[in-house]
Amino acid sequence: MLVSVLEQTLLFFPLALGLFISYTVLKVPDLTTDGSFVLGAALLGISVQSGLSPAIGMFLAILGGGISGITISVLQTRFHMQPLIAGILLVFVLHTLTFTDRKS
Repeated sequence: MLVSVLEQTLLFFPLALGLFISYTVLKVPDLTTDGSFVLGAALLGISVQSGLSPAIGMFLAILGGGISGITISVLQTRFHMQPLIAGILLVFVLHTLTFTDRKS
């Protein structure tokens, strides 16, 4: 049971850290962390299921999170969107991309 608790702690620590930094340190209601966490998990799962190495899957997950962060910063700076609205929009798009039913 202790191993399971430690595994879940290490799994959700980046999510909690990202939320802490955006809400308390930056004082911006940014929801990008929620969407990029799900996107990274989906990219890792799809890459491992398709036969790629878990290291490559982790790289793709980090790359996907970085791209979502760049996207949210462009929405906020170039298009002058409010951070909360831009975060809601990006989370909606990322959840739609990651939870589509893949029938093939």
